[in-house]
Amino acid sequence: MSGDPKPASASVNDDLCRVGTLDNSLLDICQIKLDGTNYLLWSRSFTLAVTARGMSKFIAGLVTQPTDAGPELEIWKSQNALAMTWLFNSMLPTIRHIFLLLDTPYTVWTTVAQTYSQKGNDAQAFELRTKLRGLDQYNRSLVEYYAELRGVWQELDYYRAFQAVCAADATTFHQMVEKERIYDFLAGLDIEYDPIRVQVLGRVPFPTLGEAYACVQQEESRRSAMVRPSIPDRSALIAIPPPRDGKSSQGQFGDKSGFVDRELLRCDYCNKTRHTREFCRKLHDCPSSGKGNGKGSGKGGGPVRSHAHVLESTGDMLPDPIGTHLQAPMPGPSQSGGVLSQGKLQTLRRLMTKLDSPSATASASTTFSYFAHTGAGYGENDWQW
Repeated sequence: MSGDPKPASASVNDDLCRVGTLDNSLLDICQIKLDGTNYLLWSRSFTLAVTARGMSKFIAGLVTQPTDAGPELEIWKSQNALAMTWLFNSMLPTIRHIFLLLDTPYTVWTTVAQTYSQKGNDAQAFELRTKLRGLDQYNRSLVEYYAELRGVWQELDYYRAFQAVCAADATTFHQMVEKERIYDFLAGLDIEYDPIRVQVLGRVPFPTLGEAYACVQQEESRRSAMVRPSIPDRSALIAIPPPRDGKSSQGQFGDKSGFVDRELLRCDYCNKTRHTREFCRKLHDCPSSGKGNGKGSGKGGGPVRSHAHVLESTGDMLPDPIGTHLQAPMPGPSQSGGVLSQGKLQTLRRLMTKLDSPSATASASTTFSYFAHTGAGYGENDWQW
């Protein structure tokens, strides 16, 4: 009948089938390998992995070897070997060979604890306290700083051998330790958190560790939300003066302000970047600055020449970019002794009249903006071959 209990042999066969499935499972269940210095992390990780597979009773010593030969003994041997395999695979080879000759997982587990746990080790506790006193945020994020603090605190709790006599003493001790940890947390914050540090210390009643962290985290979120976007470096921008043909290059290079990124410029004559056709060194046959043998302020000792001020004819006059002075005329064959003729004086008066008009002032301002960003001379980075 379906309600009859299963015989003992059927139960044993089911256990044998279950052990067979375990044998086919992964034999490396712990990602943290015991190296002799990380016992605390390794033991916690391995305990969770074994408990999740229902085999924690083997490392706790709750399973004993059957005395009678039979299926129960075979099941115990299989499960015992599986638990020991998990233990050995979670150790480095230099540590594993020390425990290979032990018989049960419980024996291996307790021997490893006695060898590497260092529970109650005052030297280890002193090292952790020293590390804790020198721990600060140091421009890290608040999450990283707090996570490292919590890790040191947990290790310190493991090595601290305090046993409370009653529940009231345990509560008082816990509050005292938590208050000290709030002090450590606030003391290690960066200097820009001074205002929020004062607020936390002045709260009544005194906050818990979680409340103190939440308060500082809110301040960090507020600071992040109020950070202004970075302003682009204007040294990489230049002002393009109006081209000689009257056509605007605004749609191709920049906005209405006339400022564009130098990297976006491309000459349609030499097909190089960082300049336009109006200032193409190859087109206008301008010599390279700083590469000659002459003395000057260029990179190579050569004189820096202002190509924007080269005159097509020796007798012409050009207004100064600022619009306040006039450049002296270039000496030419028709001039002698620096005396201006009547025609030149009339030309000078017309130029001065144009400079007083608003259009001339705007043109001079645009030209001066160009010289302010590019300089009077062209360097090696301004011309591309």
